[in-house]
Amino acid sequence: MEKTAATAFTNCVVGKLLKVLETKYTMIKDLSDDSASLQQDLLLLAAHMDDQLRRPPSSSSAAAAADESPTAVLRAYTNLMRELTHDMEDSIERFLHRVTLVDDGASWPRRAAHWARTLRTRLRFAAEIKQLKRRLTEAHERLQRTPSPLPRPHRRSLKWS
Repeated sequence: MEKTAATAFTNCVVGKLLKVLETKYTMIKDLSDDSASLQQDLLLLAAHMDDQLRRPPSSSSAAAAADESPTAVLRAYTNLMRELTHDMEDSIERFLHRVTLVDDGASWPRRAAHWARTLRTRLRFAAEIKQLKRRLTEAHERLQRTPSPLPRPHRRSLKWS
């Protein structure tokens, strides 16, 4: 009877342990793809912010300048994206500082030991990437839910009451 209870307990614990290990392995395996995606998102966000900051007025009239001035929603969204890009840059810099091996010509055992020592940092960075991507997606969805003063192109057929 004790043997059955011990086997059931072991199966339960080992099953949960394997599930946790599988999750961590997936996070590390997807780390390079996620970091490349994060860098591309960062590049696009930085380009978008540059476009917003460097937009020259097309006309000198006051009416045209008022039409081109950013709305409060756009300013808030730009500030939110600026904070997010700073967080992304900080995260990447912290990760690279902690994970980069100083000696490029290091032997295989030294590189393997360095990888094992930085495993916790890699897991934290993978979790940080997922959180940053979630924040980026939420900010975009929040902007899409924000009512616009002008009807959006796909809403033109709707009657406004």
